[in-house]
Amino acid sequence: MFVVALLAGALALLFAFLGTRDQRELWWTLYAPWHADPKANEPSEVAFTARRAGWFIASATMATGAVLVSTPRNNCRSAAVRYTRPPRRPRGRSPPMRTACWPVA
Repeated sequence: MFVVALLAGALALLFAFLGTRDQRELWWTLYAPWHADPKANEPSEVAFTARRAGWFIASATMATGAVLVSTPRNNCRSAAVRYTRPPRRPRGRSPPMRTACWPVA
């Protein structure tokens, strides 16, 4: 999970960096060579602002994911390892309900 958190953090930094760059310059560098007439296909200022907001939203999402993945949780596996044998029950009775294993805050 550490590798996933590290990758998500690196992507969050990359997205934040791309959000701070000039969006018009990014468009001319990355997308303009694909168009026959780049001047006619250049997006509006609103599109550049929306793209900038998208980079920051993606950065915040990846940073939140990195924090959530790297936060230790109370997983059920540690309790299941210690649980070796079920207690004996009289025949004819239904087993008691098991509670779900949820992280404890």
